[in-house]
Amino acid sequence: MTHGWNSDANAWPVEMANDLCSNGKIGVLVSTISTAISANKPTLMCQVKAPNNDVWDVWVLDWRMKADTGLAFPNVAYWQAKSVGEYLAKEMSGKYSHIHLIAHSAGANVIHTATPRLQAAGAQIHATYLDAFDPSALVHPTINSRHVSSYGLGAQWVDNYVDTRPLGINISGSGVLNADATDLHLPNGYNVDVTPDTDGCDGYEFADAITCRHGRPMRFYGQSIDKQFSDLLRDSINGLGATGATGTKGFPMSLEGGGNLSLLQKIKDAECRMQADGTCNSVAKTTFGAWVYVPGVAIDKAVDTITGSINYVIGTGATLYNVLKFGVDVATSVLASSSIQMQSQAGFSTKMLALTSSAAVAEPPSLITTQVTTSAPVNTLRFNWQFAAAGEGFLRVFVDGNLVREIDQRHVPLASTSVEEVYVGGADGNLPAGAHRIAIRLDGFGTSASGVELTNVELGAVSVQPAADTLNLAPGWNLLGNSLSTALPVSPTLSDTAVVTTVWKWDAANTGWQFYAPSMDATTLQTYATSKGYGVLSSINPGEGYWVNAKVAATLANQTGTAFSLGAANLLPGWNLVATGHDVTPSAFNLSLSATPPATGVIPLNLTTLWAWDTSAAQWYFYAPGLEANGGLGAYTTGKGYLDFSAAGKTLGNGIGFWVNKP
Repeated sequence: MTHGWNSDANAWPVEMANDLCSNGKIGVLVSTISTAISANKPTLMCQVKAPNNDVWDVWVLDWRMKADTGLAFPNVAYWQAKSVGEYLAKEMSGKYSHIHLIAHSAGANVIHTATPRLQAAGAQIHATYLDAFDPSALVHPTINSRHVSSYGLGAQWVDNYVDTRPLGINISGSGVLNADATDLHLPNGYNVDVTPDTDGCDGYEFADAITCRHGRPMRFYGQSIDKQFSDLLRDSINGLGATGATGTKGFPMSLEGGGNLSLLQKIKDAECRMQADGTCNSVAKTTFGAWVYVPGVAIDKAVDTITGSINYVIGTGATLYNVLKFGVDVATSVLASSSIQMQSQAGFSTKMLALTSSAAVAEPPSLITTQVTTSAPVNTLRFNWQFAAAGEGFLRVFVDGNLVREIDQRHVPLASTSVEEVYVGGADGNLPAGAHRIAIRLDGFGTSASGVELTNVELGAVSVQPAADTLNLAPGWNLLGNSLSTALPVSPTLSDTAVVTTVWKWDAANTGWQFYAPSMDATTLQTYATSKGYGVLSSINPGEGYWVNAKVAATLANQTGTAFSLGAANLLPGWNLVATGHDVTPSAFNLSLSATPPATGVIPLNLTTLWAWDTSAAQWYFYAPGLEANGGLGAYTTGKGYLDFSAAGKTLGNGIGFWVNKP
């Protein structure tokens, strides 16, 4: 269990841990390990044996040093929670087969970060969120404009307890960035809304009212363990019935509480609203789709300051740096046996979460600051990183003066195992278009010099991809695409004979067409297709484009799924009829096919030409990177009577099919 912003584990986590240790909710107390917590580290409180003889260790995590960021900056606690999660995962890795993580407020980012790392070490994860705070969460219209969050992604079981009352502190320009983003719905979990029918917290003073509302989910979960858990008279959880107002929700849903975790797996993205008698009324599911990252546009970038040992290669477009090196050269440093192997250091568990080391500073800090001007809002900074094997590197990233990420080499693998995504959004969820200052700093500790290499440092924006891909048909030929991760069956989706004449898909592997006509039965269709040398079309796979010849305008059934990422591996030499789930320009798509980032100003020839059809105009959109590289694309497109992607603001993305000729 762990706390949130401006708090410590001496508050509710200790009370909850003591209840689990002493009142028989799990089983018989085996031993009391500690009666007091240690600051800025995990504390093992007790061991309890369940009736099935499973032994449970009850831990409390204190991270006060990083959580205490002052009244005006809850986002800083959220940002710093990620490094705490990395620390927690390092401490707990390999110790348990099942771990139940419980967190309140900004502590949610601690357990969210720890989850995949603990899973990689062999543990199954049950994650419980209590009025979780996520400033990167996005407003979603299908849940009354509440926020949706990626918390719980990857965990085997997730439950989320939320109070949707506004905290009343989302003040633009105050440094409180999206602080009301605690009304979260988690598509990755089961959601329990514990908001009361009347606001019993409105009688308190401002700060106490915030604490009252924000703490209700934590009090709810505590009382699902023990009815005597802390409560507020004006906002009481206690209700009617033998189980009280918590009913069967909360602790009874956990494995240690005797619950059936398979239930949580079956009801992801569902939500219910708690009633005073302990029942929970189901709420309709969302139509949530997926989080989609789209590169931004940096119209100007300039290195402002360099201190220490730094080498870099400036990137193009949204890419700030193709390569950015600090300290000693990673390439000449001997790596551990695996890129995902963590460093092991004697006395690690005694080290504080803050920037401390048992060894002296090995070298002066290295710092680079960059002035970036964006033409559109951005909210995410992405990069890959790799530390030199020796040393104790401590990497920090600042955006407009805010510390948005810190990576302590002692707590992480030597190299990132996936793309690092850092939320950098402001009060409205995005950094507005304009000038921004990005600073990246490496401090080296230990007896050996430190070094880190960042690649593909890029600014962009994450947005919600709609779950439904609506099929809108115009009379005549429509070039569409399956942009989602699930296959699209042509029947019954395109089987209405009053609307559809034929459907066609290009089979690049066999250089031939697959064909479907709803007017033909299965035998007639097979006979006709064989006589023409076609294959019979039954399904449009993710990332495939297709033609539909429609008799009339129509809107067909929705397709649901997450966005499909089209990459170089999906393309064969020659003609490919494809689709992507990402809203990108043809130029950006061409760049994305590069195995390694091209040099500054170089436009790679990853494809020969790209074509998209405009049904209403009965004309082709055209793009060729070779013509873009020599400056002749616009004139050639106009001269041939084609449509210009750039001039029309046309992009590739949801539901659009397009041809790619790959060299």
